[in-house]
Amino acid sequence: MDTASFLYLRWRHWQWHHHQANNSNSTLWQDAVFYILCAAYALVSSLALVSSPLRPPSSSISLTNTHTLQIQLVLVLVLLDLPGLLFFSTYTLLVLFWAEIYHQATLASSSTSI
Repeated sequence: MDTASFLYLRWRHWQWHHHQANNSNSTLWQDAVFYILCAAYALVSSLALVSSPLRPPSSSISLTNTHTLQIQLVLVLVLLDLPGLLFFSTYTLLVLFWAEIYHQATLASSSTSI
């Protein structure tokens, strides 16, 4: 387990206990869940560390294939998200436009009634 992951897990553990200190609940099951998750994370990361040098070089993915895959992934995500982003940004601008019109109308009607 690298240092950043360990420090993050310790920080989350402290946060969890600090939150539970404010509440008067039992923390035994929470400690058990925390340590089980830590053990699972350590097991998975150690297996990845051990298995990476054991892979034959012929089965590795080349840098060009990885780069092409990343470009395709970005394009797919942009193409899938773009219609929704356009719709909600247009809808937000429309709501702001009508809010400004409503505000100007209420100001105009209140100034004429005085």
